[in-house]
Amino acid sequence: MIFSRLGIPQIVQSDNGTKFTSSESQKFSKEWEFKHITSSPQYQQSNGMAERHVQIAKNLLNKAKRSIQDLYIALLEVKNTPVDGLASLAQLISGRRLRSTLPTPLSLLQVNPIDVNKFVKKNREKVQNLQKKYYDKNAKILENVSDGDCVRIHDGNKWQPGKIVESKQQRSFNVKTLNGNIVRRNRRHLLKTKEEVYWDVNLSDNESDMNESKDIFMVKENCRITQT
Repeated sequence: MIFSRLGIPQIVQSDNGTKFTSSESQKFSKEWEFKHITSSPQYQQSNGMAERHVQIAKNLLNKAKRSIQDLYIALLEVKNTPVDGLASLAQLISGRRLRSTLPTPLSLLQVNPIDVNKFVKKNREKVQNLQKKYYDKNAKILENVSDGDCVRIHDGNKWQPGKIVESKQQRSFNVKTLNGNIVRRNRRHLLKTKEEVYWDVNLSDNESDMNESKDIFMVKENCRITQT
């Protein structure tokens, strides 16, 4: 319904919920001709914008309920409120402010088209640079990793062995694990190691059992991870 009212976006970003990664969702994005990007699993920070707006919506619902105010008026005011360093959602979409219950001069309600790409890019870079400045104060530089590198994957309280098989997006990688599954993880959840990972498809079951007794990890498709 949103697409039919506002048009089809070029890019849609979401988390990795099953409703977004299902075959139906992939079919929908293909039919409607937009690119669907998902954030890194188990790393909410990579989907910070969506997480933030979900929190804003929840707070809005709670405040409207407590104050016994019309929810739709509250939503209208949110659309009219400028984002830090950017214009309001109403200005970006409609090119003007929307009339609400707050006193507003008629001159501000006139259409004043904004070059969205130029305006947003300029102001977004300014905001992102400021955010990066504060984030980098407590951050450390991580070693670069690439396809074929051996890594340890942070899984709860453990670091499981694996091997990078594909770089998905910036700081996001597909990794093959001991059980043969392909999982996607953010660079923050990967630790580069000097372990050697290789696949030997000709190993027999007896050889597999013997190798396991020598502390060599085996998986279903005979992937072996040995310490160097």
